[in-house]
Amino acid sequence: MPPERHGRGVTPTSYFGSQLSSDNWVNDLENHVVEMKRVVEEKEEERHREIEDMRRQAQDKDEQRQREMDEMKRQFDARDADMEARLMQKLLEMTTTCSHLSSN
Repeated sequence: MPPERHGRGVTPTSYFGSQLSSDNWVNDLENHVVEMKRVVEEKEEERHREIEDMRRQAQDKDEQRQREMDEMKRQFDARDADMEARLMQKLLEMTTTCSHLSSN
């Protein structure tokens, strides 16, 4: 329809067309908000997975350190026991030697 018939230059096509485009604009915004929320949720899930991975790695490192410390303690204990046995052997030898000398 010619714009003159409606006064302000509004035709049914231009009116409904603009209404549809504003509906599309609102739908586009709603879709964009939904997409942004989805992306935020995905990033939050990824962040939680990364934090959980870091916790797991830290726990693995702690367990490895504990195993290493336990092994070092075991080695020190074995070395101490060996030194104590050698000391006792030397003491026995010295006692035997002193006993032979004093009996002569």
